[in-house]
Amino acid sequence: MICDGCGKDFDLTTKQRNGTLFGVPIYCQAECAVGATQRMQWEVDPITYPETDLAEPHDAWDFLTKTFYRSKYEVAVARVFYCLGIPFVYEKLALAYKNNRTYTPDFYSAGVFVEVKGLWAGSGKSKFKYSYEAGVPLVLFPGYLQPSFERLAKEIMRKEGYNEVHGGPE
Repeated sequence: MICDGCGKDFDLTTKQRNGTLFGVPIYCQAECAVGATQRMQWEVDPITYPETDLAEPHDAWDFLTKTFYRSKYEVAVARVFYCLGIPFVYEKLALAYKNNRTYTPDFYSAGVFVEVKGLWAGSGKSKFKYSYEAGVPLVLFPGYLQPSFERLAKEIMRKEGYNEVHGGPE
């Protein structure tokens, strides 16, 4: 596979390839995915997602961003964005989807939606594909990037002087 961020050739297992979508850019590591996201400058007119009870509880607390996320993978992505000074909102903006439904990607930053996907479940894949093919600036961070995001988050936090347990500078 060729990384859409840096152009480097890299390998994915069959299981890892199953977490991607045909025609959607793929990245070899977190740095390439974040860089590609930052390079996208699109104007999007998202609707505000109404505050409702979510189907799944948010049980992954991040002391750094002071937010609950659905997964440790999302925590790692949020920490990378936060430490790099990339402004973002988490699950606050929605996209119009078929039959008056909405699709809420995980993150929104500077005109770009980001979907962090460990495993595809339910209608997630079709919602992403529909929105992507409709021209929405949507970036996929598949599950195979999770270890890379966790590594990058730790590196940046160490460099910035954050304590991984309590959050404050060491």
